Amino acid sequence: MKNEVLYLLLNNYADHEAVFLASAIACDERSIKENPKYMNKVVAPTLDVVRSCSGFHTLPDYSFETMPNDYAALVLIGGFGWFDELEADKVVPIVRRAIKKGIIVGAICNAASFLAKHGFLNEIKHTGNGLEQLQLWGGGNYTNKAGYMNEQAVSDKRIVTANGTGYLEFAKELLLLLENDTPEQIEMFYCFQQRRIGKAVQSITLIVWICQIGSKVLRKVSLDSHRNNEQPSFQNVARIAWMVVCFPFTGNSTRMPMEIWMFSFRWQMNCRE
Repeated sequence: MKNEVLYLLLNNYADHEAVFLASAIACDERSIKENPKYMNKVVAPTLDVVRSCSGFHTLPDYSFETMPNDYAALVLIGGFGWFDELEADKVVPIVRRAIKKGIIVGAICNAASFLAKHGFLNEIKHTGNGLEQLQLWGGGNYTNKAGYMNEQAVSDKRIVTANGTGYLEFAKELLLLLENDTPEQIEMFYCFQQRRIGKAVQSITLIVWICQIGSKVLRKVSLDSHRNNEQPSFQNVARIAWMVVCFPFTGNSTRMPMEIWMFSFRWQMNCRE
């Protein structure tokens, strides 16, 4: 059907790479859309369950033999299945037909390398998991080094390519081609998700920092106690535990309470002695 977006999955596919695109098509900021412009569908080599690299199992809507001839977009999701040449080579005629008919094609991560391997990137601007990877996969069939762009995602001539970390940009470029919403709404979606990713990275960085501080402090307490042949002070251990466990939940990842900051700073200085 013309309003279907087909996600082509091979075994051990990268499940996270389809999340932003699929959710933007099916949902808005409030709930699941009652009348979405497009429908998400899964196509795989057979109708057997496809396993993701994270262990999720997906039941395809179509096999390569039963998939429709007319649809809105073909989205090749990355993963480790693209290393299986026997399986991956079955995708070549599907991509060739889609491009010939002017159907939107997207390829991310190893799927972009697959396009390079079969010469599909030779006439377009594109990106992927680095130029060296595209050359490694493509060999003599990849002849468009000049067309490579060091970007998260690139859209050209109705083909969108992205590297393995560019799944949000990949979604944005495909949403624009599909005209899933107004450009302003798509930009708002992109910026909102980008901020969420930024906050997640900030939180992870904070937790790593806290663990590093906690490790130094506990090591210092252990060394001091061993040197003095005594048990660590209950008060100090309690304060360390409070700092490590409670601080991530203080609600402000950009401002450290002064008491914790001073306490951790003094211990870091002592650890250097």
